[in-house]
Amino acid sequence: MKHVFAAAALFAFLAVPAFSPALAEEAIPAARLAQAKELIQVSGAEALLGSADAMSDMMIEQVQKNVPGIDSEAIETLKKIVHEEYAKSAPQMLEDASRIYARHFSEAEMNDMIAFYKTATGKRLVAETPALMRECAQMSADLSTRIVQRFIVYAQERASKEKSPQ
Repeated sequence: MKHVFAAAALFAFLAVPAFSPALAEEAIPAARLAQAKELIQVSGAEALLGSADAMSDMMIEQVQKNVPGIDSEAIETLKKIVHEEYAKSAPQMLEDASRIYARHFSEAEMNDMIAFYKTATGKRLVAETPALMRECAQMSADLSTRIVQRFIVYAQERASKEKSPQ
């Protein structure tokens, strides 16, 4: 049971900030929002936004690292919760992402990107993006591991020096 509470504490730490009401209040023309939604769809971002399996896998990996011995029932419950929350949140996430895109890109820029994503090269980019993201995430994780390991060595050496009489 303590593993379940530890996992819950970990999720509270990892939680993504909630939707900002400021996004909903910003007046963005409906046509521009529709354009942003199209960009999200043709760019493959919609699939990435709604990737419950990827989020579930990432969370499970973090929990297993930080809560050794967590039981399979808790892991299955986590998977179920992630999928339920994503299913409930997907429409709002698309709306929120559309507002974000519409704030950051002009209509002309979005039209250019939509046109690009409809080309053979754009479609190839969409198809390869998940693999690119996985490989870049692994590269970042490897770097993070090296940094943490180096810091641990530093901390151990420092603690050793502080303990030894001068």
